[in-house]
Amino acid sequence: MIHVVTADNRRIVCEGMKLILESDSGIQVVGGASSLLEASRLCGQFRPDAVLLDAELAVCGDMDGIAVIRAESQQTKVIVLSDGKDEEHVLRAIRGGADGYLLKSINAQELVMTVKSTVLGLSVIHREAFISFSRMIGTSGIALSASRTSLESALTPREIDIVQQVIEGKENREIARSLYISEGTVKNAISAILKKLNLKTRIELVVYAIRNHIVA
Repeated sequence: MIHVVTADNRRIVCEGMKLILESDSGIQVVGGASSLLEASRLCGQFRPDAVLLDAELAVCGDMDGIAVIRAESQQTKVIVLSDGKDEEHVLRAIRGGADGYLLKSINAQELVMTVKSTVLGLSVIHREAFISFSRMIGTSGIALSASRTSLESALTPREIDIVQQVIEGKENREIARSLYISEGTVKNAISAILKKLNLKTRIELVVYAIRNHIVA
Protein backbone atom coordinates (compact mmCIF):
# COMPACT_ATOMS: atom_id res chain seq x y z
CA MET A 1 0.00 0.00 0.00
CA ILE A 2 1.31 3.45 -0.99
CA HIS A 3 0.64 6.12 1.64
CA VAL A 4 0.30 9.72 0.47
CA VAL A 5 -0.12 13.18 2.03
CA THR A 6 -1.66 15.95 -0.08
CA ALA A 7 -0.83 19.60 0.54
CA ASP A 8 -2.62 22.55 -1.06
CA ASN A 9 -3.91 25.77 0.47
CA ARG A 10 -7.28 25.02 -1.12
CA ARG A 11 -8.97 22.22 0.79
CA ILE A 12 -11.15 21.29 -2.15
CA VAL A 13 -8.04 20.48 -4.19
CA CYS A 14 -6.82 18.11 -1.47
CA GLU A 15 -10.22 16.46 -1.35
CA GLY A 16 -10.22 16.06 -5.12
CA MET A 17 -6.77 14.48 -5.13
CA LYS A 18 -7.84 12.12 -2.35
CA LEU A 19 -10.81 10.92 -4.39
CA ILE A 20 -8.65 10.39 -7.46
CA LEU A 21 -5.80 8.63 -5.69
CA GLU A 22 -7.98 6.37 -3.58
CA SER A 23 -9.80 5.20 -6.69
CA ASP A 24 -6.72 2.99 -6.95
CA SER A 25 -6.82 0.22 -4.36
CA GLY A 26 -3.06 0.43 -3.90
CA ILE A 27 -3.03 4.03 -2.66
CA GLN A 28 -4.23 5.50 0.64
CA VAL A 29 -4.25 9.23 1.42
CA VAL A 30 -3.34 9.46 5.11
CA GLY A 31 -3.71 13.23 5.44
CA GLY A 32 -4.49 16.52 3.72
CA ALA A 33 -2.76 19.79 4.59
CA SER A 34 -3.57 23.41 3.77
CA SER A 35 -0.21 24.83 4.87
CA LEU A 36 3.45 23.87 4.74
CA LEU A 37 3.69 23.48 8.51
CA GLU A 38 0.65 21.21 8.55
CA ALA A 39 2.13 19.15 5.71
CA SER A 40 5.39 18.89 7.64
CA ARG A 41 3.55 17.71 10.76
CA LEU A 42 1.60 15.08 8.81
CA CYS A 43 4.75 13.80 7.14
CA GLY A 44 6.45 13.52 10.51
CA GLN A 45 3.45 11.68 11.92
CA PHE A 46 2.73 9.24 9.07
CA ARG A 47 6.07 9.02 7.21
CA PRO A 48 4.24 8.69 3.88
CA ASP A 49 5.74 7.27 0.72
CA ALA A 50 4.94 10.48 -1.14
CA VAL A 51 3.63 13.99 -0.60
CA LEU A 52 1.85 15.99 -3.31
CA LEU A 53 2.99 19.54 -2.58
CA ASP A 54 1.48 22.63 -4.17
CA ALA A 55 4.13 24.83 -5.80
CA GLU A 56 3.12 27.81 -3.65
CA LEU A 57 3.85 25.75 -0.53
CA ALA A 58 7.10 24.43 -1.98
CA VAL A 59 8.36 28.02 -1.88
CA CYS A 60 6.69 29.52 1.18
CA GLY A 61 8.23 32.91 1.98
CA ASP A 62 11.86 32.30 2.88
CA MET A 63 11.22 28.64 3.64
CA ASP A 64 12.18 25.83 1.27
CA GLY A 65 9.11 23.61 1.43
CA ILE A 66 10.87 20.54 0.10
CA ALA A 67 13.62 20.84 2.72
CA VAL A 68 11.01 21.29 5.46
CA ILE A 69 9.25 18.08 4.39
CA ARG A 70 12.51 16.16 4.13
CA ALA A 71 13.54 17.27 7.60
CA GLU A 72 10.50 15.44 8.97
CA SER A 73 10.54 12.40 6.70
CA GLN A 74 13.68 11.91 4.67
CA GLN A 75 12.42 8.91 2.71
CA THR A 76 9.22 10.65 1.53
CA LYS A 77 9.12 11.39 -2.20
CA VAL A 78 8.12 15.00 -2.93
CA ILE A 79 6.00 15.69 -6.01
CA VAL A 80 5.42 19.39 -6.73
CA LEU A 81 2.15 20.40 -8.42
CA SER A 82 1.89 23.72 -10.23
CA ASP A 83 -0.75 25.75 -12.06
CA GLY A 84 1.87 26.86 -14.58
CA LYS A 85 5.11 25.82 -16.24
CA ASP A 86 7.36 28.72 -15.24
CA GLU A 87 10.92 27.61 -16.00
CA GLU A 88 12.38 29.15 -12.86
CA HIS A 89 9.88 27.26 -10.69
CA VAL A 90 10.76 23.97 -12.37
CA LEU A 91 14.48 24.63 -11.96
CA ARG A 92 14.09 25.61 -8.32
CA ALA A 93 12.00 22.52 -7.59
CA ILE A 94 14.54 20.19 -9.20
CA ARG A 95 17.49 21.84 -7.50
CA GLY A 96 15.57 21.68 -4.24
CA GLY A 97 15.36 17.91 -4.56
CA ALA A 98 11.82 17.38 -5.88
CA ASP A 99 11.23 13.87 -7.16
CA GLY A 100 8.53 15.02 -9.56
CA TYR A 101 7.01 18.17 -11.08
CA LEU A 102 3.46 18.09 -12.43
CA LEU A 103 1.06 20.58 -13.94
CA LYS A 104 -2.44 20.51 -12.51
CA SER A 105 -3.78 20.06 -16.03
CA ILE A 106 -2.95 16.34 -15.86
CA ASN A 107 -5.78 13.84 -15.81
CA ALA A 108 -6.66 11.43 -13.01
CA GLN A 109 -4.87 8.45 -14.52
CA GLU A 110 -1.66 10.44 -14.99
CA LEU A 111 -1.74 11.56 -11.36
CA VAL A 112 -2.09 7.99 -10.11
CA MET A 113 0.65 6.71 -12.42
CA THR A 114 3.01 9.51 -11.42
CA VAL A 115 2.63 8.74 -7.73
CA LYS A 116 3.29 5.05 -8.35
CA SER A 117 6.26 5.71 -10.63
CA THR A 118 7.84 8.20 -8.23
CA VAL A 119 7.52 5.85 -5.27
CA LEU A 120 9.28 3.20 -7.40
CA GLY A 121 12.21 5.59 -7.75
CA LEU A 122 11.61 7.38 -11.04
CA SER A 123 11.87 11.16 -11.45
CA VAL A 124 8.82 12.49 -13.28
CA ILE A 125 8.47 15.90 -14.92
CA HIS A 126 5.32 16.89 -16.83
CA ARG A 127 6.16 16.99 -20.54
CA GLU A 128 5.02 20.61 -21.05
CA ALA A 129 7.08 21.79 -18.09
CA PHE A 130 10.05 19.74 -19.28
CA ILE A 131 9.95 21.23 -22.78
CA SER A 132 9.66 24.77 -21.43
CA PHE A 133 12.44 24.14 -18.93
CA SER A 134 14.72 22.57 -21.55
CA ARG A 135 14.13 25.54 -23.84
CA MET A 136 15.25 27.89 -21.08
CA ILE A 137 18.48 25.94 -20.65
CA GLY A 138 19.03 25.76 -24.39
CA THR A 139 18.64 29.51 -24.94
CA SER A 140 20.60 30.64 -21.89
CA GLY A 141 24.01 29.79 -23.28
CA ILE A 142 24.72 27.36 -20.45
CA ALA A 143 27.54 24.99 -21.33
CA LEU A 144 29.02 21.83 -19.91
CA SER A 145 32.62 23.04 -20.03
CA ALA A 146 32.86 23.94 -16.34
CA SER A 147 31.90 20.44 -15.31
CA ARG A 148 33.40 18.26 -18.04
CA THR A 149 36.22 17.13 -15.76
CA SER A 150 33.90 15.32 -13.39
CA LEU A 151 32.39 13.32 -16.26
CA GLU A 152 35.41 12.68 -18.47
CA SER A 153 36.27 9.50 -16.59
CA ALA A 154 32.79 8.10 -17.27
CA LEU A 155 31.74 9.56 -20.62
CA THR A 156 33.45 10.07 -23.96
CA PRO A 157 33.58 13.55 -25.54
CA ARG A 158 30.88 12.48 -28.02
CA GLU A 159 28.66 11.26 -25.17
CA ILE A 160 29.12 14.56 -23.36
CA ASP A 161 28.05 16.40 -26.52
CA ILE A 162 24.93 14.21 -26.66
CA VAL A 163 24.16 14.90 -22.98
CA GLN A 164 24.34 18.64 -23.68
CA GLN A 165 21.82 18.33 -26.50
CA VAL A 166 19.49 16.15 -24.43
CA ILE A 167 19.54 18.86 -21.77
CA GLU A 168 18.59 21.38 -24.47
CA GLY A 169 15.47 19.33 -25.16
CA LYS A 170 16.46 18.04 -28.60
CA GLU A 171 14.92 14.86 -30.01
CA ASN A 172 17.10 12.00 -31.29
CA ARG A 173 16.66 13.04 -34.93
CA GLU A 174 17.79 16.59 -34.15
CA ILE A 175 20.84 15.34 -32.28
CA ALA A 176 21.67 12.97 -35.14
CA ARG A 177 21.41 15.77 -37.68
CA SER A 178 23.64 18.13 -35.70
CA LEU A 179 26.33 15.49 -35.06
CA TYR A 180 26.12 13.90 -38.54
CA ILE A 181 25.34 10.44 -37.20
CA SER A 182 22.35 8.14 -37.53
CA GLU A 183 19.32 8.34 -35.28
CA GLY A 184 19.96 4.74 -34.26
CA THR A 185 23.49 5.65 -33.15
CA VAL A 186 22.09 8.44 -30.99
CA LYS A 187 19.54 6.08 -29.44
CA ASN A 188 22.24 3.53 -28.62
CA ALA A 189 24.55 6.20 -27.25
CA ILE A 190 21.86 7.56 -24.91
CA SER A 191 21.14 4.03 -23.68
CA ALA A 192 24.86 3.59 -22.96
CA ILE A 193 25.03 6.93 -21.12
CA LEU A 194 22.05 6.05 -18.94
CA LYS A 195 23.62 2.69 -18.10
CA LYS A 196 26.98 4.29 -17.20
CA LEU A 197 25.30 6.83 -14.91
CA ASN A 198 22.84 4.27 -13.47
CA LEU A 199 19.83 6.24 -14.73
CA LYS A 200 16.61 5.05 -16.35
CA THR A 201 15.19 7.90 -18.46
CA ARG A 202 16.13 11.07 -20.33
CA ILE A 203 14.32 13.08 -17.69
CA GLU A 204 16.49 11.51 -14.99
CA LEU A 205 19.53 12.46 -17.10
CA VAL A 206 18.43 16.12 -17.12
CA VAL A 207 17.78 16.03 -13.38
CA TYR A 208 21.17 14.38 -12.79
CA ALA A 209 22.89 17.04 -14.88
CA ILE A 210 21.33 19.87 -12.88
CA ARG A 211 21.84 18.34 -9.45
CA ASN A 212 25.47 17.54 -10.18
CA HIS A 213 26.16 21.01 -11.61
CA ILE A 214 26.71 19.77 -15.14
CA VAL A 215 24.62 22.82 -15.90
CA ALA A 216 24.58 25.84 -13.61
